[in-house]
Amino acid sequence: MTRTRTLSSLGLLALALLALPLRSDGGASECFTAAASYDVNIHTVTGDESFFKLPIGPANVMFLLDNSGSMGELVQCGDGQWGGVNCLWPTTTELPTPAVGAVAGTCAVGGPIAWMYLTDPSGVAVTRATAPLLVDPGHGAGASSIGLKDSPPWGTGCVGNACLFNPDATYAYRSWSETSATPLASLVFSSNGSTFTPDPVASAACLAGKGFYFMRATSCSRWNTDGTCRTLATTNRVVFAGWWLNANPPKFMTARRAIKSIAWIDPTKPSNLDQARLGLSIINSPGNRIVVPVGPSKANSFPVAQSAMVAARQLILDALNRIWPAGVSFSLANGGTPLAPTLVNVGQYFNKGVYPVKLGIADSTTYTETTPGLMQASWAANNCAFCWACQTSAVIVVTDGSPNTESATPTALRTYGEASYVANCGPATSYLRCVSPNWGPTYVPRVAGWLYDTDLRTDFSVNDPQRLSTSTIGFGIKSNFGATSAVWNILQSTAQMGGGKAYDATSPAELAAAITSAVNDVVDRANSFSAPAASSLSTIHTAASEAFITRFKPNETAAWEGHVFQGLLFDEFLNGCDPTKTPTQQ
Repeated sequence: MTRTRTLSSLGLLALALLALPLRSDGGASECFTAAASYDVNIHTVTGDESFFKLPIGPANVMFLLDNSGSMGELVQCGDGQWGGVNCLWPTTTELPTPAVGAVAGTCAVGGPIAWMYLTDPSGVAVTRATAPLLVDPGHGAGASSIGLKDSPPWGTGCVGNACLFNPDATYAYRSWSETSATPLASLVFSSNGSTFTPDPVASAACLAGKGFYFMRATSCSRWNTDGTCRTLATTNRVVFAGWWLNANPPKFMTARRAIKSIAWIDPTKPSNLDQARLGLSIINSPGNRIVVPVGPSKANSFPVAQSAMVAARQLILDALNRIWPAGVSFSLANGGTPLAPTLVNVGQYFNKGVYPVKLGIADSTTYTETTPGLMQASWAANNCAFCWACQTSAVIVVTDGSPNTESATPTALRTYGEASYVANCGPATSYLRCVSPNWGPTYVPRVAGWLYDTDLRTDFSVNDPQRLSTSTIGFGIKSNFGATSAVWNILQSTAQMGGGKAYDATSPAELAAAITSAVNDVVDRANSFSAPAASSLSTIHTAASEAFITRFKPNETAAWEGHVFQGLLFDEFLNGCDPTKTPTQQ
């Protein structure tokens, strides 16, 4: 960045108490070990590193959440119901077809559905005792001393069918909605006028021990006039224990919880993520696809005003917990995947004066940076998407499938970045590696490339472009479609052309980790690292020497406030310090 940096204040501060060692001081924060859970690596402490990191304005991170109908499926089932991809019925060897009027059952399966024997990240089998009590219990009310509240009606304290899920109840596939699930009163079912009663002992053992139970019944769908059966019919059913679903929930429940974990601030586990400006958008919604604009406002973002940051994060929690303003509603699992035009809309939210000139799209109150979003953010009236010329901004797409219904993509973007698109997607004769099964060659990588290559603002005078990067997180993409599939390559190409990274996840823990990594990558890019400059007289044989560190507070003017810190580099080993003794014993 070409910018005049003027020191408005210089202070040579004797940091003797800091005493930066030549060897790591091995503080407890540097030895932090995260548990294998949804919150893996979300709140970490960076030790001495944070002293050297210089904020250049908090990063903007806009989540773009896929809320298509397939998000209601289990992650292993891809876009469809049970019976396809990796959610298959047992073979006739595993579950023989019974005689007419009879039903058979099993939980002894293998091959493509061996994944149903759930394991934790260490490979240990998940059981009723080790499975989560609920998919999304929430962080609680008052659990954070800064005032955030995360108490979803399906979480801790839930009652009856509102619980997602009751560990000891039994559920049919897709018996759940976004707010409740109706358990089965019994396993008895009917087909073609016949009633079937599965073995109560075998079914109970399977549900308690494995978490699922397959049933196969044979009935007659057409009868001869003499009473004999003309056409036999086979009926397959599968049921799940609530504890099994808590460990392997539908995709939208996993995504909902993971994003809430990013929005949550725990003052006992400070994190660089606590400073980021987060926003939320969804692919399908009524008219306005911005749910929560990035926030808080500029005035409350740098330096951060804690009460304003809490209000901004709370709005994301409320949106995902369905605590909505009057007249507002949207689904997390309904509709298609018009990813390219939606990404264009999100880009318009970050633009100022560029879309009308380069794309012929007039500025819209729906996607302007001052939109309050569906959640009617109170800070939006005077908000800015890019607030500083040096600000890092990114879209993180969380999706479970391939794009479709892209006809609303602007014409100018349908051929953008041809050379890069060909390199990522294959020859122009077919673009085979980016052909969506539901559409054709997708425009999504082209849109992401344009947003990253284009200076989206006309209101900053610095030379660096105000660009928007795009990272993608595929939920079950590689496991369902394959690492060499076009569906996965579309996400990789989008991230490659969009200046971001592509991630894949197949479990709740992996999705949480992927989202955290994506956000951390954006936040880390919003920080610069300043290495201390030691005196030229210092060598590896020197017991102590001076170091000088410069720090600047950025702003949108030509003059930045600057400081110089003087510190002492002190080598405990060369000074004869004994690590087995306390400081007073040295």
